Amino acid sequence: NEFILFLDIQHQPFKKIKLVFTDPIVVHFVPVEKEGYYEPILTSDDGVFGGYSRVPSDCKYKAYKTPAGWVGFNCYIPNRSVIVFKKVK
Repeated sequence: NEFILFLDIQHQPFKKIKLVFTDPIVVHFVPVEKEGYYEPILTSDDGVFGGYSRVPSDCKYKAYKTPAGWVGFNCYIPNRSVIVFKKVK
């Protein structure tokens, strides 16, 4: 399933982002619009939110184009958690 979420990030105009809900499998392919590097900016698995801090916040993921034409990266996403990624330069 895919849902659209509108966020107000740092008092900027609302941005439209896609939410992709996945099954609880260890490694997921996260689809993105553009190739480049992405880093997690929020994860519900963080200890601040009562999680187990299984997602490193200092890790960058390189998005690539697959032979099938998809653009994205592989990432460990703990079950019952949410990760928000931001494209970095």
